[in-house]
Amino acid sequence: MTNPRLVVAASILALATLDGCASSDRVVDLHSPVAANITIASGNNQSGLIGTDLPVPLEVSVTTSDGTGVPGLTVYWTVTAGGGTISATNTITDAMGHSSVGWTLGNTAGTQSVAAIVTTLPAASFSATAVPPPPQTVVLHYDGTAWASSLQTINAMAVALSAVWGSGPSQIFAVGRCASGPVILAFSGTAWSPPPASCLPGGSLSEFTGVSGISSSDVFRVGRAPLPPSFNGWIDHYDGQTWTKVYQSSCSFCGGLRAIWTGAHNDAVAVGDAGEIRRYDGTNWSLQTSGTTKNLNAVWGVGTSVFAAGDGGTILRYDGSNWIAQTSGTTQPLYAIWGTSSTDVFAVGAGGTILHYDGSVWTAQSSGSTMILRGVWGSSGSSVFAVGYGHTILFYNGATWTAQNTNAAINLRAVWGSSATDVYAVGTMLSY
Repeated sequence: MTNPRLVVAASILALATLDGCASSDRVVDLHSPVAANITIASGNNQSGLIGTDLPVPLEVSVTTSDGTGVPGLTVYWTVTAGGGTISATNTITDAMGHSSVGWTLGNTAGTQSVAAIVTTLPAASFSATAVPPPPQTVVLHYDGTAWASSLQTINAMAVALSAVWGSGPSQIFAVGRCASGPVILAFSGTAWSPPPASCLPGGSLSEFTGVSGISSSDVFRVGRAPLPPSFNGWIDHYDGQTWTKVYQSSCSFCGGLRAIWTGAHNDAVAVGDAGEIRRYDGTNWSLQTSGTTKNLNAVWGVGTSVFAAGDGGTILRYDGSNWIAQTSGTTQPLYAIWGTSSTDVFAVGAGGTILHYDGSVWTAQSSGSTMILRGVWGSSGSSVFAVGYGHTILFYNGATWTAQNTNAAINLRAVWGSSATDVYAVGTMLSY
């Protein structure tokens, strides 16, 4: 095993040089003959999830040969295995000769270590066991009888899926984000493509927010980067072989896109922040007047009749010429919209909100839930699924909504199926 004193020697020399005159004084103290021992006071042999802070700080005690604490000495700290981080590379012993740092474990499962050293003394070596989190379900499948896990994350991958669409049972796309940025997963009919190795716990907020198409070689996905200086949106197209960017916001602080619907090879609608609506005519993505500044979270259509839904209970309908606001009867944000025809449309949102449109008015339906509902899809008007946070799945039989059991800890954000017995719901682990 590598000697911790040798591992940190270069770091100590560099730190001493950077510290200047003050560090030089400390080096004199470090060679003081009164410092005879450095021992571990607390924090050794802990365990925790990879990439997380250990609950107990690492603490050493520096004493003389008779056990008296030595104050004012510099203790140098360095990670010697596992790739984690410590809260300080050097600390000073207190009046009792004690000194401590915090330790954040690296993303490698197994034994990790940190060395604490005072010049001329043997190093004190701390060990910890880093364990990966248990697999987390991010895709559920319904076979007509029960819901079961279809895809689980492994090796601490943190994946949040926002939307799902397929051309059929053997080609399905699920889009979202992970620590490295936007992510798209594909289902071949037998297995999902694995998340990229870079999907470890982290903080990227850029994501793909929607996916829709009309065939296996004509698919669009939309993305958004919600933080300046890249607060914008974009659209990619899949031709059956590769994804190509076909639209990009023209400014750094433009709103992002949140959802997309495709009606034909030359007709698609993308909606997003502050009422943005982009309509595709086969060549260009033209901005249309929405008449609202509310965020639009969802879009769905049939023929020339297209519906968009968003914050504040906003529902818009495109009549072939203009977008017209409709009375929804709620101020709750709406997150998804779907229907079987222009006279049979469902919209879902916060607080368990479910609305139904019969071609004339929107009417609230009793969901039996107060959870945020993020997705809605059905195979017919009497076989509809609504999904949401807290692993919520509701089923509509044409008369009432009833809850279904998921057996998974997941916040669901979207649902789609190829039939009533082949349905997929996607989301994110509850802690991400």
